[in-house]
Amino acid sequence: MKVRTGWSYVSSFVLVSIALLTLLYILTGIDAFWDLSGILFWVSLSLLWPRSVKFEKSALILEWGWPKVVFRRKILLQDIREVINVSSAERLRLIRYMKDAYLWLVLWLSVGLIGILKNAPPGPYLWGNWIFWGIAGFIREAVPIGNRVRLFVSVLGTAFLVAAIVYPTSPDAAFYFVAIGVLMAFFFADEENRPSGVLLITDEGWYIVAPMGGEGRFLNQLAQVVNEKNPGGEGGGF
Repeated sequence: MKVRTGWSYVSSFVLVSIALLTLLYILTGIDAFWDLSGILFWVSLSLLWPRSVKFEKSALILEWGWPKVVFRRKILLQDIREVINVSSAERLRLIRYMKDAYLWLVLWLSVGLIGILKNAPPGPYLWGNWIFWGIAGFIREAVPIGNRVRLFVSVLGTAFLVAAIVYPTSPDAAFYFVAIGVLMAFFFADEENRPSGVLLITDEGWYIVAPMGGEGRFLNQLAQVVNEKNPGGEGGGF
């Protein structure tokens, strides 16, 4: 069974850096900050490329990077505090664990709003997207996974909010965000696109792994590794 490393708190450092560089570009007008943020974005696609999860007798090895491993995390089984099958947890709110999402929201809104207020190039289409995706991404983590109606309404409402913000600057951009909002509201609310994977909570942070053969098989395999380590059932389990 193929298991790939997914999203984790490691990604936050890259996201925060991109947002801060973009904000510096808006405030100073120095193109070098804009260029650096763009370079970091494209480089991050390679840096954070998910690789296969490796099982050891007492740990999981998570790796990112392409074509070679750039980041590696060794998670001792004894350090895993909670394991959650995301796709079957109807009432799960990922924001409970992804506390850094609050920072992402503040930064994304700051970049978008300041960009619009200063009428910074390349214009309201880009800065409006920072606002829309900042809020929509936060909502996706904050709304219970099983509540697709609330997610639909919230994303659609976000689109109209962004449209109202950019309308004085660009009416065309406002209509664009309404259209995008309708499309993404249906996309997010579709059961086929609900969050999936297995959420691992440790003392140092959180990780999501994406089993290609199904979450159930991965959880069974993880349980087998734990049982081999603790044949008597001592020391905790999952």
